[in-house]
Amino acid sequence: MAKHRSRIGKDSFVGSHTVVISPVDVADGAYVAAGSALTQDVNPGEIAVARAKQRNVPGWVARARPGTRTAAAAEAAAAAGTRHTPSDGDDSDTEGER
Repeated sequence: MAKHRSRIGKDSFVGSHTVVISPVDVADGAYVAAGSALTQDVNPGEIAVARAKQRNVPGWVARARPGTRTAAAAEAAAAAGTRHTPSDGDDSDTEGER
């Protein structure tokens, strides 16, 4: 089986938690933003930002992972009315103050 190879150039920067899907060439002096899933080459002096918008799929755990501890925890949280609200940038831990 042949493996594809990627190249990270001289004095380039690849941010943390980046996934490089080979074959990709990150040129000398290029940047890759943290958390990116890199699928295309990055030219010298460029920054690659490759993050998709988050999509939450309601009910996925119950359908795809029935009988697991995760499914039981999700069911219990739903029965208790536990729900996280979208972050507005407020770092407070008190939900009622948002």
